[in-house]
Amino acid sequence: MSMRLCLAILVVCVAACARSPGQEAHDSAATLSSVRIALIRMGIEDQAGRDSIPAAVASNDAAFLERMSRADSSRSRWLQQTVAERGWPARSIFGDTAAGAAWLIVQHSPMLAFQEAMLPLLEAEAKRGAVRAGDIAMLSDRIDVDKHQPQRYGTQFSVKGTKLVPDAIIELPKLDSMRESVGLPPMKEYVRALAQMYRMPVEWPPSRRKPLRR
Repeated sequence: MSMRLCLAILVVCVAACARSPGQEAHDSAATLSSVRIALIRMGIEDQAGRDSIPAAVASNDAAFLERMSRADSSRSRWLQQTVAERGWPARSIFGDTAAGAAWLIVQHSPMLAFQEAMLPLLEAEAKRGAVRAGDIAMLSDRIDVDKHQPQRYGTQFSVKGTKLVPDAIIELPKLDSMRESVGLPPMKEYVRALAQMYRMPVEWPPSRRKPLRR
């Protein structure tokens, strides 16, 4: 251990000992509130313009897609640092909206390694009933597709031409039962919702053609 590091630890210890318990509690509450507010704001920012992404891909609007990617990366790095410092933003501490925003940031992150690192944390939260099994399924599908592997729950679609097409699925005959096991709606309902949300035709059932991803 270097002398500089030893001195740094000493300074931190002295500063901590000099603070009253009441001050520590106040600072902790203020920090948690700050994180919660930041998460809620980022959740709103995450959703802004998200429904326009397929149209932007179809029209090759590179500037729009680059802005979205930079924003997603920025939020991902912030959450990565936050989780490293204080763990996953638990629903019981930060509330439903903030915890949901944290999941959105992970789900839409362009950082595959970050998503893979967060998946076990979210699975642990799901076992406690703090994260929906369907959210775990969506993230798992996202990771599989980004690794060029077939997905299990059929949640991931890509733009091909002027329509949305499903990415490869492992067991198509068992798909609806798989979705039901994690609380996701039947594919017919999901496909209808996608078409309404993104205002694009959705190919279903899937053809034998392999969909392209941007």
